[in-house]
Amino acid sequence: IAESKLKAIEEQKELKEEEVVVKVIDKSNVPKDTDKWIFSDYVAFEIGITNNSDKDIKGIQGEIDIKDMFDVSFLTISCDLTGDTIAAGETSINNKMSLEINEFMNPHNKLYVSEYDDLIFEYKISKILFTDGTIKE
Repeated sequence: IAESKLKAIEEQKELKEEEVVVKVIDKSNVPKDTDKWIFSDYVAFEIGITNNSDKDIKGIQGEIDIKDMFDVSFLTISCDLTGDTIAAGETSINNKMSLEINEFMNPHNKLYVSEYDDLIFEYKISKILFTDGTIKE
């Protein structure tokens, strides 16, 4: 893991007042390549999830608000994090989230051409489902 990603994860652990911290720690562009059956450009996200609660997490429902370097929101996307249990007190990396770029939508193009360091990502949690069946909204 790159040093900047480790730093981002360490910052998450410091936020103990938050029961669960979700942070986009990287984005990468995947260009269209029809030889590899990739028919559109897309952006892949790497998301760090820190579970500071005392229960294991089964899933997190929420959205990513993406802002430019001037703190102006230009794209919000649904992002439910499921399929991996995040143990109490653990940090997990999820790299299953991606967004297919619609070349006719300016916000999609802005996301694709912008560097990760020039963007601000804010994950807004709407619901957390724990493995014991309890839900936090």
